[in-house]
Amino acid sequence: MSERWPLTGRGEQLGLMADALGGNGSRGVLIVGPAGVGKTRLAHEAITAATALGQTSYRVACTAAGRSVPLGAFTFVGDIIDDVRVATADRVIDALTSGVDGQIVLGIDDAHLLDDASADVVERLLRSGAVRAVLTVRAGGPGSAAAVARWSDALLRTLELQPLLRTDFDRLVRRALVGAVNGECAQRLWARTRGNVLFLHHLLHQEQADGRLRVVGGQWQWAETATMSQSLRDLVLLQIGAMSDDVRDVVGAVAVADTISRSILTGVAEPAAVEEASGRGLITAAPSSPDAFVIGHPLYAEAIVARDDAGLARLRGRVAVAIERAGSSVPVDPIRLGLLWLASDLPADPGVLGLAADAAADRLDSVLAERFARAAVGAGGGTTASLRHARALHFLGRGAEAARILDGIPLDDELAEGPSDPLIIRIANLTWGMGALDEATRLVDDALETASGPRRHGLLVNRALQLMLGGRPAAAMSVLGTVERGRLARLDQITALIVETMALADLGQDLAAGVSARECEGLVAASTQQVLHLVILAVARASALAMAGYPGEALAVAERCRNRCAELPGVARTTSEAAYGLVALRRGDLATALKCLDPDVLDFDEYSISSGVAYRYSIYYAEALAVAGDSVSAAAALRRAQESRRSSEAHLDTSLLLAESWVAASHGSGTAARDVARRAADLARDRQQFAQEAYCLHTAAQFGDGSVVTRLMELATVVEGPRCRLAIRHARALADGNAIELDSVSAGFEVMGDPLVAARTASQAAGLHRRAGRRGSALTAGERAIRLARGCGAAAGPIVAEARVTIPFTRREREVALLVARGLSNREIAEALSLSVRTVEGHVRHSCAKADVASRTELALLITRVDVEGVEPGAATV
Repeated sequence: MSERWPLTGRGEQLGLMADALGGNGSRGVLIVGPAGVGKTRLAHEAITAATALGQTSYRVACTAAGRSVPLGAFTFVGDIIDDVRVATADRVIDALTSGVDGQIVLGIDDAHLLDDASADVVERLLRSGAVRAVLTVRAGGPGSAAAVARWSDALLRTLELQPLLRTDFDRLVRRALVGAVNGECAQRLWARTRGNVLFLHHLLHQEQADGRLRVVGGQWQWAETATMSQSLRDLVLLQIGAMSDDVRDVVGAVAVADTISRSILTGVAEPAAVEEASGRGLITAAPSSPDAFVIGHPLYAEAIVARDDAGLARLRGRVAVAIERAGSSVPVDPIRLGLLWLASDLPADPGVLGLAADAAADRLDSVLAERFARAAVGAGGGTTASLRHARALHFLGRGAEAARILDGIPLDDELAEGPSDPLIIRIANLTWGMGALDEATRLVDDALETASGPRRHGLLVNRALQLMLGGRPAAAMSVLGTVERGRLARLDQITALIVETMALADLGQDLAAGVSARECEGLVAASTQQVLHLVILAVARASALAMAGYPGEALAVAERCRNRCAELPGVARTTSEAAYGLVALRRGDLATALKCLDPDVLDFDEYSISSGVAYRYSIYYAEALAVAGDSVSAAAALRRAQESRRSSEAHLDTSLLLAESWVAASHGSGTAARDVARRAADLARDRQQFAQEAYCLHTAAQFGDGSVVTRLMELATVVEGPRCRLAIRHARALADGNAIELDSVSAGFEVMGDPLVAARTASQAAGLHRRAGRRGSALTAGERAIRLARGCGAAAGPIVAEARVTIPFTRREREVALLVARGLSNREIAEALSLSVRTVEGHVRHSCAKADVASRTELALLITRVDVEGVEPGAATV
């Protein structure tokens, strides 16, 4: 971590201060702001800049203790006056100004703590024009209002300094830590400090020293602790300052309530204390409602409520009861009320806790949902509370515990439709919580024998989903055809459309899949719980678009999903990030793909692991590593993926085989790569995953199999999108040995937005051109393949295998060839290498023969088009 942090996000303020110190109608600047926002640092930078311009500067730091000493702020003039104890205001002014050429700049930190005599001196200096000044005043502190009024009258320009904006805050964190910062880490740092630089500085140093803030996978990550350290609490309390018991109760009430209306607050605390706390900035008006209060800073709340004693429990109880009694007259946050209730001295209320559990689940906070639901069960909440508890455990990745609860609830207890149906919860837990798709399928089949009405149609949707997860899109569509959509609950309608979108895409019907996706988006409400369905939909849609040959559209879908989920917890955020990485892979952006797919960076939670999300993206991570040329890491990642495969993700079997194909290619085994790609295509054909079959066959073509053209032509009648059409041209050109057509196909893939396949095709074209004796065309195609691969980050991988030829140059021949490429004549080369001209001519002839070029000019062209730097002695790579 950098020891001295760079000033960040204050450029505009520094400009204003420089203008004010230069005159322009004012005699300096009064910086007003809350504690810790950087007033002192900003003043220091402005005074330092003035000093650098040759101005004389004095700096004063006021303290509460010094306020009792007349002229206490000017004790430093003891170096000028023999006995400061008998100094008068006139003598201090004379001492400061006598014999000084040019402008004087006076800096006073915490000017609201000036003693009266010192304040008079400062005012006289300002009014006389003898000095320019930079003063800081803490907003809301004792005497701050009077100080602001006094110095504003003295012709100081007032600058109200606020905490850093989020963008500037993120930039400061990166600069302070000297590296990339994980998005969730930055968000949690922001939530704790809200742009307060003092608190951030302390927090970063403390957390790094304790080992909770560290670099993982090239990014800073924070294993945040819920407990505030004593040193940070002391710092915050010091910044807050002394307060009466009444004011402490006000701040405590707002802290425990999070947001509280004025009417409720004045009912549990003294109205005068409310006004004092508000005036000091300890509480502030809520952004959403001017008639409600929130805490002045998140750390104020943590510091004040850190004492978890009986008095605080009673305060929470009073606030909780007041909020509940307010009823419909005041908006109530069920989560906040539930937390208050749990931490209070009140007996547990299953109704309050049940609503809190539902609200927490809706916000994807499974930890809180489980806590509330467990408490509701203990308070006698009955079967409904038990179902809530099982559902929360499921989303925590604790499927076995959820199953034990569900085993005690009869499956014919149809308490409610959709997510509250114990049968539906059990099916979901078996499928994603325990990876037991076969058992979940039997459960659905058994239930369908007796089910009727809306429940039957909901079960049919689940049956279609199971078929889709098993890689049977045609069968899934057949089952969906028997469902009466109008009889479905809203959640079942959404699930049906997601299954339909996935199945249609697998069948190659991309246009129809897009229609279903848009209809599904319209059904998904704004609640964050249903964002999970939106994420699933976006993942399926982005993947299908990239496979069909629309990588630009896929990127747009992935970006929207990523932006929406950036600040959500758990599986929603990690899945959207990983999906963005998959699209980056399909668009040839390997650097982004490797970063977004890295499991160490994603840090999947237990539900992401149990539900198969982590497995899915481990496949694409292995593929990305292989394409990038990291064969050892790719093989290890592939093994991890293969070991974590589960039946509920059988629809990804072809993707797993394709990753295996690319890993084989990265190890130099093109034949094995081709064979595995064909196996993947055969599996997809057997399952009627026609779009995936076409993609697998095209992968086989990338490994030299032109025989796939016939089947690709058959698939083109059902598989929509430009990729299949270009794949046919690609395979036919390979079968015909038509390098010129491969050049054209490569250009087509580049225009489509897939530079990786464009590079691969150009590399194959280079090989065909070379075998046909077209050296110039081979050079052109090979150079283009390497250029494209470099742009993707794949120049070291199997993408450009045919574009490389090893030329057995000796060390001396390589040196001569490089100098030829730089335009030196034989004589100049001879002088540079201390050789005879005849020897140089011999090396040039030998180099031309080894490189299979006809002239010195062609040799120079070859060397300039390839990178021969850093190769081992005796060989150059072309």
